[in-house]
Amino acid sequence: MAQLRLECKGCRDVQRLLAAVSVALGLLVSDQVSVVQQDVLPFLMIMLAHRYPRVRRWTAEQLYVHLLDGAGTSATNTGGESIDQAMQLLMEVSWDDDLDSPGNVRESRNCVADALGIPLTEKERNGIQKKAKKNNAAIDEFESYASLVDAAGR
Repeated sequence: MAQLRLECKGCRDVQRLLAAVSVALGLLVSDQVSVVQQDVLPFLMIMLAHRYPRVRRWTAEQLYVHLLDGAGTSATNTGGESIDQAMQLLMEVSWDDDLDSPGNVRESRNCVADALGIPLTEKERNGIQKKAKKNNAAIDEFESYASLVDAAGR
């Protein structure tokens, strides 16, 4: 799993990412429950919120099929009702939508993780917030320009 994470970090090759998801899904049938709980399922949750819609959709479809077959269900910390809820979300959510509003794919992914009992860090739950700095800088520039025009008008 460590090598798989390393291969996916910063990768922009969609085919490689889809192959990595397939490998991770193959590890769901492992007898080592702790590896599945601590490494495989969190990796799949990260891929459900990937920046590429195709990767999100593929991960959701394949995870649904594996849960339907019963692969990995013994490794989750939840009962059958929660797995059914997660499967319903995997099937109903449009994984091609935007990660945040209005699509809220990340929020749906968080619900799937909660239903399967997969802990996610705060950073994984909320994603990276880079755009806020740019917006604040634009607002500050506008305010300083407005004050400059105001001062010139006096």
